[in-house]
Amino acid sequence: MTQTPCPHCGADIDNDSIFCDQCGAELLKCPKCGSFRKGKFCMKCGVATVPAGQAGTQSGQAAPGPQPVNPGPQPVTPGPQPVNPGPQPVSPGPRPVAPDPQPVTPPGPRPTTIPPAQQQPVRITCPAMGVTLMMQPGAIIGRGNGPYTAQLATFQYISGTHARLDFDGMRWTITDIGSRNGTAVNGMPCRVSVPVAIRPGDVIRFATVYDFNVE
Repeated sequence: MTQTPCPHCGADIDNDSIFCDQCGAELLKCPKCGSFRKGKFCMKCGVATVPAGQAGTQSGQAAPGPQPVNPGPQPVTPGPQPVNPGPQPVSPGPRPVAPDPQPVTPPGPRPTTIPPAQQQPVRITCPAMGVTLMMQPGAIIGRGNGPYTAQLATFQYISGTHARLDFDGMRWTITDIGSRNGTAVNGMPCRVSVPVAIRPGDVIRFATVYDFNVE
C-alpha cells in the first residue's frame, strides 16, 4: 500500500486513508491529481479539494469533477420600499376660545360743570332795607368810606369803615376791618382782618342787625 505524508502532522499514512492515523484530522484530496491537501484548494491544480472518501480509492482513477459549491442562502430582494409620505400636517391643537364680550355700561349723564364765573356772587342785597350793593373787588363797605356811602347812609349801626370785599380770581371774600359792631357770615362771627369766603346763598350780617343775602 502506497503511503503519503499527512498534510497536517507529516506522518506517513496510507493513500486510501480518510483520517490521519496519528493526528486524527480529516483528510482532503484534490479530485484532479489525487494528492492530500491541507486547504480547500489544491495548490497545484487550483481546484477545490474534497473529503478523501469522495476522491476514489485507486491511483489514476478519474476523480469526480469539482462539486458545485453551495452558494448559501440567496439574498432576499427587498420589495418596493414605502414612499415617504413627507411631513404629516401638524394638528393646530385646540383653538383659543374668545372671551365673552364684556357688557358695555352706557355712560351716565355727565355732571354739568358750571364755569367759575357763573358760581361767583355779583351782589349783596338787604331785603329789609331795600338796598342792593353790586360787588366790586377791594370795595369798602361803610357809611363814611367806599363806593356805597350813599346807599348805607341810613344804616346807623354800620361803622364808617366797616368791612371790605375782595376777589382773588377764584373766590370772593369779606373781611371785617375793625368795625364797632362786628360782621358775621351764616351766623359765624368774623375775626378782624381775617378774610371769609362768601358764595351765593350765604347771609352776611353787619352790626348784628342788617342781613345781606349773597346773590
